[in-house]
Amino acid sequence: YFTMGFTGSRYGTPIFASGMPPTRLATTGTPRSMASRTMRERASAQTEGTSSTRVRPSATKNCRYSAEALLDAIQFYKPEAFTADYALIKSELGVAHRRLSESVNTVANCHLAIQSCLEALKFYTAKDHPNQYADVHINLGLTYCALGDVESQAQNYKDSIISYQKALSVYTIIRWPEKYASVQNNLIVAFTSLSKVEDSTSNCWQAIESCEEALRIRTKEAFPLLYAATQNNRGNAYLALAEAEEDPENCKQAIEAY
Repeated sequence: YFTMGFTGSRYGTPIFASGMPPTRLATTGTPRSMASRTMRERASAQTEGTSSTRVRPSATKNCRYSAEALLDAIQFYKPEAFTADYALIKSELGVAHRRLSESVNTVANCHLAIQSCLEALKFYTAKDHPNQYADVHINLGLTYCALGDVESQAQNYKDSIISYQKALSVYTIIRWPEKYASVQNNLIVAFTSLSKVEDSTSNCWQAIESCEEALRIRTKEAFPLLYAATQNNRGNAYLALAEAEEDPENCKQAIEAY
């Protein structure tokens, strides 16, 4: 699927994309200052990425460096003393492992990403930290969807959908229209993927409904590239529906979308 939107390979911009290995933590100084130094060095090397569904070799190396730096930092940011920092590191570890899963050790890195996200969600609640809660759920949705491509398809795609829906409880169309559209676009992929495993017709229509929601914001005039990406996913959804229902009209709708 050709998808563009939020952050990461299925959203758009990756968090980690530098060519600089992080400096190892120093052996002197306070725990907080040493951990902060590692995180600052990692953050200062971040650059804009692409929307490719594959991670370039250099990006793979950079994700490894990022995960290493984060794991160094978390030795000093203990949850009982630095709750916010600990949750942030766990959230970013979830992104780093998901990015790694796109090129190496898919299953293992997906599971590590999920573990990190679930740990972050112990501290990021919808009530107290709504944006962080939503962002972690988006990363969870991406990870479950990627994992569904290689194992336990139905369950992982369903978990992906649930995660996106939780994100939508925060990113509503009124308050966060662009993010709302991005999550809806990701839901198209998840529902279309699930339709190939079970309840084909129902899930295809759910995907198409998400298309229509995303296109309320992603208009041709306002967001031409995102409009095109969503229309492409709309075509995929109608094509899958055509296989399920064998209705020529669905093929026509797919052609129109493409």
